[in-house]
Amino acid sequence: MSTPIPDDDELLELLKSAQEESLAIPPTMMDLIMTGYDITNVDTAVAALVEDTSLAGAGAVRDDGSDIRLLAFEHDGFQVEFELRGQDGRLLGHIDAEDPGLLHLHQLGHDEMPVTLDQLSGFEITLTSGKPFRLRWQPELGDAVVTDWLIP
Repeated sequence: MSTPIPDDDELLELLKSAQEESLAIPPTMMDLIMTGYDITNVDTAVAALVEDTSLAGAGAVRDDGSDIRLLAFEHDGFQVEFELRGQDGRLLGHIDAEDPGLLHLHQLGHDEMPVTLDQLSGFEITLTSGKPFRLRWQPELGDAVVTDWLIP
């Protein structure tokens, strides 16, 4: 007896699975990639993560079933707080900085792009992919500040 030949849908599913597996980047490799990128930015400070609801202990935040993650970063007169909305890949946030400057989004595999701030220093960003990203604040005077790399 011979093995039955899979139909087109089964073959497509097998190919899709094989492709996703072949494109997956192991976590250790991702760490090396991020470290290599960071080495080129020696004049950039990394803001400290001061709040992340995904790291909060059980019961610390009411679980309403949403996939909204609240994050806050700070460094020497700079603070950024934002919501990361998993469903649609949106960031909604606010910048508080002593000095005026420009905000940028950097997503792996994409060019860094400027982010428009409203009159109250708020912003809304839609991520272009599910790849890791970080925010960079470039004050008019002084060194840039970046957040850690985040996975949406």
